[in-house]
Amino acid sequence: MEPAIIPLSAVHPYSSNWTVALQVIEVACIKNNLHLQQNFQTFLLADSQGVTVNMHVIGNMIHRLAGLLLPFKKYYISRAIVHHLHDGSAPTEYPFYWIATEATSIREIDQLDYPSLPSHFQLYPFTLLDAIADTEQLITVMAGVLHALPNKIIPIEGAPCVVRDYVIANEDMKPLILTLRGELEENYGPTIAAAEDPFPVIIAIRVKATTNHYLSLSTKSSSLILISPIAQQTMHLKTWHHAHAHALRRMIDESSYTNPRILLPPVNDNRITHIATLLQQKPKTAWIQGIVELDYIPQKLAYIACPLCYFPSKLASNLPVTCQHCHSNMDLVPRALIAISLIDATGSICATAIDIEAERLIQYSTAELYYLQQENVDLTQYLAHTLQGKLLMCYIMPSPSKFRLIRRAAYEIITSYSAHEVFNAENININNLNINA
Repeated sequence: MEPAIIPLSAVHPYSSNWTVALQVIEVACIKNNLHLQQNFQTFLLADSQGVTVNMHVIGNMIHRLAGLLLPFKKYYISRAIVHHLHDGSAPTEYPFYWIATEATSIREIDQLDYPSLPSHFQLYPFTLLDAIADTEQLITVMAGVLHALPNKIIPIEGAPCVVRDYVIANEDMKPLILTLRGELEENYGPTIAAAEDPFPVIIAIRVKATTNHYLSLSTKSSSLILISPIAQQTMHLKTWHHAHAHALRRMIDESSYTNPRILLPPVNDNRITHIATLLQQKPKTAWIQGIVELDYIPQKLAYIACPLCYFPSKLASNLPVTCQHCHSNMDLVPRALIAISLIDATGSICATAIDIEAERLIQYSTAELYYLQQENVDLTQYLAHTLQGKLLMCYIMPSPSKFRLIRRAAYEIITSYSAHEVFNAENININNLNINA
């Protein structure tokens, strides 16, 4: 017989004989509370109305409840201790938190099918990540892990930190790097590696999109990773992977997760930002289109930089040099560089293309450009013939001031497409580029 159920919002510290039907939304890692000198684990639970509560499990209760409270399953819960949220806590619809004790009753609700993701659980599509890259917006994504790259140890705030990149993919067929750092890699990395499924599905909660590797995902201290959760949507993703396993393996072999043609294809006209709007609103990233204009002044087309953080160096040495930015002691490497002006009907900007993107525009390799620069070969006329008046669609971001080699170039081109590379005629609207209008 099912118990009498009351809404979560009706449960308060003075309630008695209550039972609530709740679905597990998030399962945090086990952590240590220095004040209590005990381990604790937090579960985010939600009722059918989307009202949520954090239930904390402390000490030995963690092991007693092991195997219960699995992501997205539903449970009847009663007799937890209800406390007011502490002063200074973020305001929530339900102003209490719970603590599970030996008296707490937790009973799984039988379901005929796999549980479904909660209706308010919004999964962000990979195809729109470029619109929020480098912003502070935190999102939730679902994907399968295709490959784990070797871990690295990098300095973060002066201390060594373990970092590992995982290649993930879903039905959008856009393999992305998801970066786990520090404690998150220590907590989740071994579980991902130990998964019996060759395509473990994960749900990454509170992650952000970045322009690292052209387009990727990165974790924050508040991020959570649900590994192999059982839900209708995860089962559908496994079926999809089985049907597309060969194509996904080929993408890994071809390193498609760092290929801008896969990650950042040309966009439709409604995604293009006018340059005047760009200058006024100053978004973190934007797609623009414009006609190239060059200064007929010789410019350096290569510079020497740290191979890890790409910070420019004033030294040109055959011996390892300590980077002034990341403090790594490394052999410096040349990088290609070109500054261009882009003009549309509303305004103009100066932007730099660096490394591979500069090579694509100039049509010389970095090694060739560095050699020609050392030989004092002037490529001004060649650049004018190759680029002047060319129509480009570009995905750009503000150029970090500490890395800005050309002062007037306030933007950096992440990737670009010439007119003939854009197959959909709607992507390029020539009328909008009539700079003489």
